Amino acid sequence: MKKIFSIVFFLLGIVSAVYVGFYIMFVGGIVGLIDAVRATTVDSYIITINIVKIIFAGFVGYSIFYLSAFISTFILGRKLRKRSSK
Repeated sequence: MKKIFSIVFFLLGIVSAVYVGFYIMFVGGIVGLIDAVRATTVDSYIITINIVKIIFAGFVGYSIFYLSAFISTFILGRKLRKRSSK
């Protein structure tokens, strides 16, 4: 049961990382940037927010993925191995 729950949590982490990192932040940032530039009054704050969303999209996506991978391995109960010094 722990293995199934871990796999489901890992897959949910992948889906949420792609959704938040790619769709909301990257695509949403590009669409928001286009809307802000095409507006009749250009607002520098909205342009800045959308550029920051585009810049941090990869970081947020990877962070969500690695957090879900860490929690998934924690659910399984695997411990990190210490490297043997030779």
